[in-house]
Amino acid sequence: MERYIYAGEGPENDAFMEDLRDRVEQCRQARKSLKEDYGADGLYIEGNEIMGLAFNERKNLPYLRGEIELGGGYGYLPRKGDKEGKKLANRIEQEKMLHFDPSKYIMEKLGVRRDSYERGRWYCTVAGYTTKRVMVKIPGPKDEEFPVVPDWMREITQSECDRLYAEEG
Repeated sequence: MERYIYAGEGPENDAFMEDLRDRVEQCRQARKSLKEDYGADGLYIEGNEIMGLAFNERKNLPYLRGEIELGGGYGYLPRKGDKEGKKLANRIEQEKMLHFDPSKYIMEKLGVRRDSYERGRWYCTVAGYTTKRVMVKIPGPKDEEFPVVPDWMREITQSECDRLYAEEG
């Protein structure tokens, strides 16, 4: 499967990164606030979705249900039949920044999401960032379905991508 890698450069990249950093920080603060408000040690996450709260020790709280053993702790879902559990469930569902996904945001904002099928396998665009730049890897041939990549992103090789991630974290 062909893959094309792009790295952001210049003032447009810098502006995009500033916006992305702000959103990541808002997400971090929203998650920190949720944990502090409920005395949780972490968040119970399945896939990319926050499902409930996580604790290092077992808890028996009236607003939590469904103990799930996690690596080194326990995850609990909100008990929607309890007033506090319903409040927790609503907060998790409605507070958008709790669920912020930088990769998804990058792909949507840049319009570079693409799925490609080859030899019985699905491939999809992946996106990430270093301390200095946004990066995307788009699968498939450069045909009429290939997304329009912003001018401020430069095509790079896999080795250059690896080097940038190593240097810029």
